[in-house]
Amino acid sequence: MSDTSDMARWRRTLALLAAASVAAVPLQGTVGRASALTQLADADPWLVGPHVGLVYLLVPMSILSASVLFLAPGLMLAVIARRATKLTTWFVTGLALSMPVVSLLAGVATRVAARPVTGVWFGVLVLALAIVLGFVADLQVRRGRSRPPEMTREDRFAIGLMLALACVTWAALAPKFLWESLNGDGAHAFESSRLLVRHAWPFWPPEAGPVSGFPGMTSMLFAFPNGWFLRLFGDVDAAVRAPFLLYLVALFASLLSLGLDGVRRVPPRVQVAVAIGLAAYALAMAFSATYNPYSADIALPATQDTLLMVCFLGAVDAWWRGEWGWLGLFAVLTYVSLPNGLILLGLLLVADMSVTRPISWRRIGRFAAIVAGCVVVVGLVPRALSASGVPEPGGEYGLAGTLRYFAFLQFTDWSRLLYIAIPSGIFPFFHAFRWPTHDRRARMLLLLALAYFLFFFVQAHIALHHFVPAMLLPVAAALRAPIGQPGVERRWVHAWWAAATIAVLLSLPRALSVHTDGRRVAKAISIDAGDYAASSAELFRHSTLLDRLFPYDWDPRVPYESYGGSPLVWNRYAVHGPLTASANYRLQRADMPPPAGMTRLASDSGAVLYVRDTTRWVADRARRPRTPAGSFAYFVPRSVLFRGIPDSAGPPIVDVVATLERMGIDMTPILARLGIKR
Repeated sequence: MSDTSDMARWRRTLALLAAASVAAVPLQGTVGRASALTQLADADPWLVGPHVGLVYLLVPMSILSASVLFLAPGLMLAVIARRATKLTTWFVTGLALSMPVVSLLAGVATRVAARPVTGVWFGVLVLALAIVLGFVADLQVRRGRSRPPEMTREDRFAIGLMLALACVTWAALAPKFLWESLNGDGAHAFESSRLLVRHAWPFWPPEAGPVSGFPGMTSMLFAFPNGWFLRLFGDVDAAVRAPFLLYLVALFASLLSLGLDGVRRVPPRVQVAVAIGLAAYALAMAFSATYNPYSADIALPATQDTLLMVCFLGAVDAWWRGEWGWLGLFAVLTYVSLPNGLILLGLLLVADMSVTRPISWRRIGRFAAIVAGCVVVVGLVPRALSASGVPEPGGEYGLAGTLRYFAFLQFTDWSRLLYIAIPSGIFPFFHAFRWPTHDRRARMLLLLALAYFLFFFVQAHIALHHFVPAMLLPVAAALRAPIGQPGVERRWVHAWWAAATIAVLLSLPRALSVHTDGRRVAKAISIDAGDYAASSAELFRHSTLLDRLFPYDWDPRVPYESYGGSPLVWNRYAVHGPLTASANYRLQRADMPPPAGMTRLASDSGAVLYVRDTTRWVADRARRPRTPAGSFAYFVPRSVLFRGIPDSAGPPIVDVVATLERMGIDMTPILARLGIKR
């Protein structure tokens, strides 16, 4: 039997979880109501006047409550599985277990109901699952078979800091969550996640066109939690951005978990330093991590890369503890988060072998077998999906895509060190050079961060988000040091606070504004070329014709010669259905009669694009939204983001293919085998 103090603590924990989870159901409509206030973005979007209670109180309460609701089934399973003794481990394990459990529940419910289960009904369904699992967990605790998580002074402080981090992040970024137009990456994340809600998988059939390239098996995990929030909140942009708050808090817990060593705890003053540093990271991802010249979108890549690191740090923790089953779970989640996950797992193995003496080959072999098993099992899934009639995963992140990054190299752009130093909070980056003071595990993390940074550093064409693991691993290493512990001078903590505060200031964007031009332009577009509500494949294929109106955002003419973006964005915000009087652009099926007063502009095999007023079209192309996006500290030239944009002022670039051909090596068959076109 569990002792009285354990039971009392457990019952208090259950009561708090129940109260926090239940609130998500009655509050589920608040996010949609706030998202509809797009007119607030036209003035100062951070000053919302009479809507302050909705935007800054009810909406964050709804998102945080929903996060607890979705975590609750996994948290109960973690108690049942006896992996809830420490608060941080419990939190991260709960998220990992909720991934398959809540997603499976949503998929089964959709299949049984023959339609998506959404809104209040989905909230009640998840709540019922959490209650059932809670009864089982309570029985386990009462019988002494499981123990509730410890709740030390440091743990209680960590809970408060987690809530503060989420609330401060929301207060700083609320307009970007609610009213900013999706960019191309964000729209792709939104549409893939919406597809999952309707069809149980986020994979597009080939006839959907270019959108079918993403996600693939090794980049799909983000879509499932997105689906949870979409089901609960409805088809609003904020639903695919809200998971970032959950992942940011989970990232904080993951970092603290790696800072634990036996009975040692991360002191509150050090926890504050980490939280301030994560605020800098959040600003960098929310404003600067983008391929788009006008805005970064929290929906992608911020959510996907942060989720990757939560899963990977969970794998590191399980590896250090020798918990092979949990390592398997976190390794699978890491692998299906992003292709970078496999690189991280492989480099972790190499880093461990570099600092561990003697090397345990049996231990290394088990790790390698788990990683190999992930590759094999996940590789078989597309065949099973194809056999069952489900569209195969996209191939955007395949082998050819990875090798393509190494076709052009550079070795002199040292400004890239800023991409990891500032988002880490500055102090962890410089503290990494105090090599003798680090323990074996901290050295492992630092070697891993260095190898990962070099992997992308040499590539001529990169983006800020490529360096996310190298930003965060030094933070985990710094937490391994005895900073802030009794007997150690506190000046290091104060230095960390100061450096992290400077990092926050450096991460602020050039201007606190939200990009709304994508939505504004799309209001003049009328589309009747497929069923948008059902995520029709033909609609998304035909919508690529919209690039005849405005070029893609990677086009050399954008942003200084022409406004540009992504057809996914304009398709998202366009008016779908009959032609409206205010429409200046019309995309419709080829068998429909031409609209009166409009001129044919372009067509494909099944749809035609028309324009009414060419003068207005010219004016729309002449839009010049504020650019570039983000902070000066994280500026990545467009010639570095995109190979097709020349820039003589950049670092010298080595064309690997041309160099090999000059050496007499015929690259044509190799490129053909990899499916790479010149």
